[in-house]
Amino acid sequence: QETRAIENDIFIAEEDVSRAEEYLKYSELLAAKGYIPAQQLEADRFAVAKAKNALLIAKSRLAVLQTFTKAKMIVQLESDIKTAEANVKAKEAAHKLDMEQLALVESQIEKCVIRSPEAGQVVYANVTGWRGTREVIIDAGEQVRERQVLIRLPDPSRMQVVAKINESKITLVERGMPASIRLDAFPDIELHGAVDKVNEFPVPTSFFGSSVKEYETVVRIDESPPGLRPGLTAEVRIRVEHLPDVLTLPVQAVFEHGDRYYCVAGAGDGWEARPLELGATNDKQVVVRNGVVEGEQVVLNASAYRKKVDLPETERERQPVSPPAAVAERR
Repeated sequence: QETRAIENDIFIAEEDVSRAEEYLKYSELLAAKGYIPAQQLEADRFAVAKAKNALLIAKSRLAVLQTFTKAKMIVQLESDIKTAEANVKAKEAAHKLDMEQLALVESQIEKCVIRSPEAGQVVYANVTGWRGTREVIIDAGEQVRERQVLIRLPDPSRMQVVAKINESKITLVERGMPASIRLDAFPDIELHGAVDKVNEFPVPTSFFGSSVKEYETVVRIDESPPGLRPGLTAEVRIRVEHLPDVLTLPVQAVFEHGDRYYCVAGAGDGWEARPLELGATNDKQVVVRNGVVEGEQVVLNASAYRKKVDLPETERERQPVSPPAAVAERR
């Protein structure tokens, strides 16, 4: 468009030069005969020079446009083409990545549908923290990570009880020991099983909990009754030792004095403290190896009678008491 404009200017300039030269020829004939003054002749000559100069400028503009401006424009257009091609490649790469991401998301959405391999009960795999709070809660809208356990399918034929054993008794429990289980949901049914696993480390306690350590012990249930489900409360009794034909006393009938154990037994018309040699205990009954015989009467709440019977002095009671320090007299 700019080239056409300059070419149009050249055409007009050439027409102006031709017209000015015609006027000049006519003026020279008239001046030779003395019909026009010399000033008019000079003016026509100046008009010719002016028209030629305008034509030269127009041609120079066309030459500059064709020689320099066009080359610069070509370079600019080629640069724009390369930039556009690079943008196209970038857009194509971004589109490819978006399509790959879309395929991945669609694949993940398909994998979000979890199908159970068999019919049964679903239990959320919630994780309890060391403070007793739930650290991981399975719920709608919660974020999950790769390979995280979301649900569990308990097998009713292989149910277990997780019991917590006090640290004072954990050394007595071994794998394979028989156990009896009672459930609050089935109070009339006593289940049987065996110790399957004893943890080597205690259960983490809460910040405000007791300092007594407890160890988790897994007890296998041999035959599960219908309706048994996870989360039920159970009472477990583990048989750590079987002692036939032994003499036992209730634990509340025994008290400790010094470094020995005693009971309050009948002596004629009164009562006396009887030293005992004890064996194993189950927190309700304690085995008596020596000190009383079968048929003797003992006080059930022995601690309440310990001040009513004579007991030997303990090592601490035999230690002399230091006299109080003298008080300085004020003056």
